[in-house]
Amino acid sequence: MKEFFREKINYLFFKFVYLVSPPWDISRPQSSIVKVLKNREIQGEVLDIGCGSGENALYLASQGYDVTGIDLSKNAIKKALIKAKKLGLNVNFKVDNALYLKTNKKFDTVIDCGLFHILSENDRSKFEKILYKIIKPNGKYIVLCFNEREKFLPLPSILFGPRRIRKKEIKNCFNGLWKINYINETLYENKLHKKGGKAWICSITRL
Repeated sequence: MKEFFREKINYLFFKFVYLVSPPWDISRPQSSIVKVLKNREIQGEVLDIGCGSGENALYLASQGYDVTGIDLSKNAIKKALIKAKKLGLNVNFKVDNALYLKTNKKFDTVIDCGLFHILSENDRSKFEKILYKIIKPNGKYIVLCFNEREKFLPLPSILFGPRRIRKKEIKNCFNGLWKINYINETLYENKLHKKGGKAWICSITRL
């Protein structure tokens, strides 16, 4: 019952939060994604899953990548499209639910900044199956999520919003059909932390 309540709140929260500017909407790409790109870990066609208002997707497009960005929030996608037009960038932004993707397209790389850590354990299992379906063999899933060392967040995770993810949870979710390349400590930049929240940046290859 608690999980059902939580997921309903999550759905409503993320659907409407972009009527304002949410804490994670920092008007620039996440530094961890910039670093991953500079390390040449992002290849081919890219899906930004849970793209928000599009900063990471737009950054990748500015570097010459073919990028699709999806988000549950119509308001987020509307903002992303406005930004893309102003910048003269071509990104395929569209409204979609990451747990019920309406696509048969496969991608070389999927990036995720802030989606994985809001999913329940059951939804993570569903999400892993979706990722396996849409990522090409030897393609990568790059995920940025809060870790258990992050103590300060504006709301307790039991209500809604980001969970604090342990390495073990990531390893348990992506075993067998995946190769975990690394799970490294980093920071998740946002408006509530001067330096950013403690997080993991992970690179996971679909076998």
